[in-house]
Amino acid sequence: MAEEIEKTGEEMDEDIDGAESRVYELSYLIVPTVKVDDLESEVAKIKAVLAEVHGTVISEDAPKDIELSYEMRKGQGGKYEKFNRAYFGWIKFEAIGGSAVALGVELKKSDTILRSLIIKTVRESTLATMRIAPQLDSTTPTAAPVKKMPVKRVEGKSVPVSEAELDKSIKELVVE
Repeated sequence: MAEEIEKTGEEMDEDIDGAESRVYELSYLIVPTVKVDDLESEVAKIKAVLAEVHGTVISEDAPKDIELSYEMRKGQGGKYEKFNRAYFGWIKFEAIGGSAVALGVELKKSDTILRSLIIKTVRESTLATMRIAPQLDSTTPTAAPVKKMPVKRVEGKSVPVSEAELDKSIKELVVE
């Protein structure tokens, strides 16, 4: 029978130092029953749990009130409450793999976190930036307007166009 050995804090730190760290992003929804003034303390609680599992914050965005795409339920006080709004925020952090799992487990225990999601990501900023279309000026070449080919119709019927008429139409379309 194998004996289970409890690790001290120092031994766990040694294991963590030897493990490969990765970059993760935690996105979370805080229930709307939390007052706006208390949001900062809720985020501080999330960061405290992150620090407990040896995670380091890289960047973050403060929670903002959003309308949810669908109604979500959260068990509180022995009954389910339904929510159509929540405060959405995210934190990008660096930690070892086991730490990310431990963070997820701790967040599920919270009464104020409606949902959370942890994904692997990259350290670089991946925020989408708006691109502005280049402005066209008078020196920028543009395509000539396209003219429709003439179609001969005789009494509502289409008639084939001769090669001479086709060549003449092409010459009219070509811009010299």
